[in-house]
Formats: sequence, structure tokens, C-alpha cells
Amino acid sequence: MNNIFNASLIKKHIKWKKVVESKKNFIAKTLNLNKVNKIYSYNDKSIFGFYLLFINKKKIFLKIIDKKFFENQHNCLILEKWLFKKGLNVSFTNIRDKKLKIHNGYLCVYTNYLEDKNYKYINEKLFFAKLGREVAKLHNNLRIYTKEKKYKKNTINFYSKLKKKFLQIKKDVNLNDKQKKIFKEDINFDKLMNNPQLTHGDLNIGNIIINKNKIHFIDFELCFISYLNPISEIVYVIERFTTYRSKKKTLEMSKIFLKNYIKNVDFKIEKFDISEYLKILNLRALLILKVKKITNRREEMKFENLFFKSERYKNTYSKIINYIYD
Repeated sequence: MNNIFNASLIKKHIKWKKVVESKKNFIAKTLNLNKVNKIYSYNDKSIFGFYLLFINKKKIFLKIIDKKFFENQHNCLILEKWLFKKGLNVSFTNIRDKKLKIHNGYLCVYTNYLEDKNYKYINEKLFFAKLGREVAKLHNNLRIYTKEKKYKKNTINFYSKLKKKFLQIKKDVNLNDKQKKIFKEDINFDKLMNNPQLTHGDLNIGNIIINKNKIHFIDFELCFISYLNPISEIVYVIERFTTYRSKKKTLEMSKIFLKNYIKNVDFKIEKFDISEYLKILNLRALLILKVKKITNRREEMKFENLFFKSERYKNTYSKIINYIYD
């Protein structure tokens, strides 16, 4: 299943299209929605996807997925409400805001629409300092989440599948040249499982919203396979927020982010190799595509390039860590 929330609440990532009147009426009738003025969609091909609704001048975000994913979404909602009570900003602004319902065979998630401000246009130093503090706060709370056993079990089972797939692929002669080099390396997946705790699992640019000068975390669906070493998440944030730019920017902003993260976590983070962790994470991403039999060459190329970029940025990453720990 595609992560419906991946960038789904961020207007800058979406080209909303007004749905035709027949589809608008079908959605309103099927979902028992009243007084819908306008409906905009991101996906014209089917009923499944996410929508922007205008109901009496109020903006509502709606996502529609198959009801077989109810348990997953239900657990996400429980986790988000728990985090909200702990003072975290998640995908809703009021404890009663987000709703999960099944209508006529469809699973629907409603929430108020969060307007997003692109982080690139605000003070970057302040943003990365705040991001470090907020991710630390998120990890502090996820570390003590009482319903962690199911996440731990799911993650262990999932990584067992990945390891088996990794051994199979190492013998595959049909890999492209880049993947042959990648899968030839001796990768230690156990590093991701050292000192594990519940993590978000997908803190990319699309899943962090700047709303009214507050950072909101959205899309907790990958928590179910993300009972991992928190280092894996913070290096992922560094990659997704800084390494798409220059090495100088990566060095500057990553130092600010990590300094504020380590200062605010309630547990000790041992000195680590950013490049090593990123190589493991990008290999993991390639394995997930293969385990799920997703043949998306564009996605594969993205993770292949990031794998080699982590090696090219090795010296920059070393400077970041030496600055933090020395």
C-alpha cells in the first residue's frame, strides 16, 4: 500500500484537481457527508486516495483506503492521540479532530487540513535547532510508549525477511552494475536493532509540517516495522533534509540539528558513523522494494544514488560527528 499520508497534507507537494460533479456526489453520498461545497482530489483514477474538502468554508483533509487496513490505521490513531496528550504536535490540532470511520466498505480518515509553510523559506538555523529538539521529544515519548511489544515483534519478523532476501539477492546475477556493488558489501543489519525503541520510521520532508511556527509529525504507519535504534532515524533526517544540497550546507545544518537532538534526548547516544548507517538504510529500502515485489526503477535509482552519495559525503559526516563528540 502506498503511504497515503506521505506528503498528503502538504499543499506545495500536491496538485489538487477539482473532482467532477458526479464523483463529488458519489463521495458525498457513499461517505454520508453533508453540506460539501467542493471536493479536490490528488488521484483521479479511483475512489482511493486523498482529498481536500470544503464544508461550510472549513477545509477538511480526507483519505480513503481499503477497510482491510483498519487495524493498522486504528493503532496509528491510538498512538497519535497518546503523543498529542504528551504535548507532541501530530496530524491534528485538537484531540477530537481526527476521526476514523468505515463507510460502505471504505476506510476513511478525517482531519482538519493543515496549511504548510515550506521550511526552506524560514530561518534555517532556527528550523534545524527546533527540529533537533522536537525529534528528541518525539523519541523520548516513543521510548516509553506502553504498547511497544507489537511493534517490536513486527520489526523482528520483518527484518528476518529482509536478511533472507539479502542473502538471496547476493547470488542474483541479473542485478544492474550499481546494485551488484551495493549488494556485494558486507552490511550489518543488526546495527539497526541495537538499543532499539519505537521510532517514527519515515521522517522525510513530506512527513514534517511547519504550521503556525510549530513542527507537526504525520504518517506514523511505518512505526509497525520501526522498533529500531534511534540513530537510524536521526541519520535518516540528516539525509532527507540536508544531503540534497551542498556539503557545506549539510555540515552546517546537520551540526545544529544533532547538537540540539543530543542535548534534549533522555538517553545516551554513543558516537556513530553516519555514512555507515545511511548505507544500511538505503540497502534496506532496496530490499523492501524487492520483498514487496515493487518494480519501480525510479525508486530503485533514488536509493542506489543515495547509497553512493553517503560514501561521497563520508568526510563531511565525520566532521559533523567529531564536532558533536570531541
